[in-house]
Amino acid sequence: MSDKRRKIERKRDIDLVLTQMFAYFQTEVYEPSVLDIYHQALEGYRIEDIRAACTTHIKTSKWFPKVSEIIELMPKPHVPQLESIATLQAHHVLTMVRMVGYRNHPTWDDPITAILMRTRWSWAEVCDTEPDKNTWFVKEFVAAYLAMVDQQQAGVGMLDAPEKLKQLASGLFKGVEK
Repeated sequence: MSDKRRKIERKRDIDLVLTQMFAYFQTEVYEPSVLDIYHQALEGYRIEDIRAACTTHIKTSKWFPKVSEIIELMPKPHVPQLESIATLQAHHVLTMVRMVGYRNHPTWDDPITAILMRTRWSWAEVCDTEPDKNTWFVKEFVAAYLAMVDQQQAGVGMLDAPEKLKQLASGLFKGVEK
């Protein structure tokens, strides 16, 4: 089905829901410009969720709903907590150790993981970690991940530099003993 056809069918479906509600609430049909506002505001929502929200509104209100009232009655998308994302990324690093091994350096889709694996840990270091120390790696990784996000949100993150310079800088003090 073409994109244009999908948009036409969606508009028709929303118009049907609104028309039923106009009839139920015994309200005059709004002007096309106002209906366009409903269409635009409800654009990112599934038609099934819109129908369910309108049904709930009919059960709980005496008046035709504003767009915000319809949206309030729709299910809210689940947004994972930052600590969950950090934990998943730590386990992804450990999974990559098992999958690609010591000699192959993986690429990281998550930008924070990429920074941490370039500046905080070396790939060889993570590969050499004994399996019984993985729990500690995950805890340290999560803490570093959360700290990195805090820095970025505060605008204090790492300076952007060419990739070769970052690689050189990340290995500067590895041979220095305390």
